[in-house]
Amino acid sequence: PDLSSRVIPNLLRPIVRGESVTVDFGRREIVSFIYIDDVIQALDATISVEAAPSLPRVINIAFPRPTTEDELTEHLQALARETGSVTYDRISAVPRPTGTRDSRLYSTKHMEKDLGITDPMPLASGLRELLRFMGDKGG
Repeated sequence: PDLSSRVIPNLLRPIVRGESVTVDFGRREIVSFIYIDDVIQALDATISVEAAPSLPRVINIAFPRPTTEDELTEHLQALARETGSVTYDRISAVPRPTGTRDSRLYSTKHMEKDLGITDPMPLASGLRELLRFMGDKGG
């Protein structure tokens, strides 16, 4: 899967079906995933904040700590073990040479300070919620 907005569903769908999964962020090696409810909360806070004119022009709405391919792979492997849908060794990350980690920073200071969003849903919890939803909807 590419880095479209459907990357997580595209990675979870094979797990639901018991198929192998390979995590590949393409040229990017870290990505900041954020749960949709947290995005909605941030947008709602942006609209309703009294000091809207004084808000910065750009507010990065992201999870404060980016995720590497290896970390996402570990989360997916844990989910596979929990669900028993696919053996965890069929979930892997694309091998990368050492020392090539993306150094971009995801600053969430305005999201935290100006919008009051300080505790977004952790990736593992969001993955579990989405997997449960996908299972209820038949994948």
